[in-house]
Amino acid sequence: MVCIIHLVLLNRKQKEKLIIKLAGEGKPVREIAKLVHMSINDICEIIRKASGDENDSESDHAKLEEKPISKLSPYAQSFYLFREKKRPTDVVIALDLDADTVLKYYQDYLRLNGKYELVNLYHQLGKDLHLFLHLLDKVKEECLTKADIQALISSLHTIGKMQNDILYLDEQYKKRAMRKRQLEQEIGRLKNLRNSLKDDGD
Repeated sequence: MVCIIHLVLLNRKQKEKLIIKLAGEGKPVREIAKLVHMSINDICEIIRKASGDENDSESDHAKLEEKPISKLSPYAQSFYLFREKKRPTDVVIALDLDADTVLKYYQDYLRLNGKYELVNLYHQLGKDLHLFLHLLDKVKEECLTKADIQALISSLHTIGKMQNDILYLDEQYKKRAMRKRQLEQEIGRLKNLRNSLKDDGD
């Protein structure tokens, strides 16, 4: 109870220092938010400035660079590597961490850098991520615009309708062809009957 009251009474600067310390220890952002009673967005902003990702925090960035990466927590080291354009697979190898942990760190890193939509998209796509990336490559390869994509989607709907029309007409053609054969057979039968009656009359 005393610790909670103490945290609530901390001023902005003290909270910022505590947030940076907890983040450096690898504490998840959501847990930090509960401890210091601040929004996740505010906490992300504080950590982003401290990590040197903001243009107006070059001095903080320089201080962080002076600190050997090996002295940082695995959480902070992963952020450093992500900032250096390393892929999650590279971070797994470099820090000897399991994939789930690195992916969690990567999601935090993206969220801290304002890439919320990318994180949400990753979760929404799930196993279909490779299909999305394939589609994205094709869009880039063909230099497609939004208008082009809308036209393609419209064309797909049109093609689908045309294919349904073809199936319907094909079915109608088969029915008519069958009816034609039936009529031809009936005409042949009637002709034979007429010839037979004619022969009997003679």
